[in-house]
Amino acid sequence: MPVAVSNLQRRTRVSPARLRTVARRALAALGRADREVHVTVVDDRRIRALNTRYLGIRRATDVLAFDLAGPGPGRLWGEVIVSVETAARQARRGECPAARRRIHRRP
Repeated sequence: MPVAVSNLQRRTRVSPARLRTVARRALAALGRADREVHVTVVDDRRIRALNTRYLGIRRATDVLAFDLAGPGPGRLWGEVIVSVETAARQARRGECPAARRRIHRRP
């Protein structure tokens, strides 16, 4: 499987199948359909901690991406971490494509 999806938050419903589809299409568009990417969905608290740790920026962000491709025949190309809370706020403010506006809060 070229795309692995993990949902580590519970506030917002996400579709792992849709995330896999989008990631596979992106890999294909980049000519990397043979590579693997991991997508992890988190909340603002977790992405803020990662942003602080890796970039020294003490605030939440919508996406962090890590290039994990190394020399040799390894299939893993990268890790993408998405804060669903920040992405939802940006979608409500119209700061992103309409496709991302399908994020819904759980009742």
